[in-house]
Amino acid sequence: MDRVNPVSAAFIWNLTNILMQTLKKGRARYLFLRYEDLINSPELWLAKIVQFACDNRPEAAYKDENLTNTDSTSNLATEHTAGGNPNRYDGRAIALQVDDEWHQKMPKVQKTLVTTFTAPLLHKYGYLSYSQERSQRQTEANSCATLTENKRSIG
Repeated sequence: MDRVNPVSAAFIWNLTNILMQTLKKGRARYLFLRYEDLINSPELWLAKIVQFACDNRPEAAYKDENLTNTDSTSNLATEHTAGGNPNRYDGRAIALQVDDEWHQKMPKVQKTLVTTFTAPLLHKYGYLSYSQERSQRQTEANSCATLTENKRSIG
């Protein structure tokens, strides 16, 4: 699978969320949903999405047996073209599961850059607590010191 550069992904994430917040302030309809909330309660959130998409008309909201299966997968038609993983076009059931591979595999410098760049929105959306922010600042200071030391040893 093709992967986006983490800093580019952070830029796109910031831009998308800021634009959506701007639309929310106007008259645009907007449903905010965190990935973790969807994964933790897929039936609840998929039902909310359907209800929202059907303009909050209970008679228009329907229960689709393909929306969530007992094995925590969802079948999405090929018309599902919102941004995201390229496998959305292959027509197979999509597993609704935690995807935290980046926690283990993303280099610390990239994590620090991405977290620093997205920190204001991470905080707003409940991803960063005060202790996490303090820990993040320490990590940033350590990374900057390491980068400086590496630059000196190279030059």
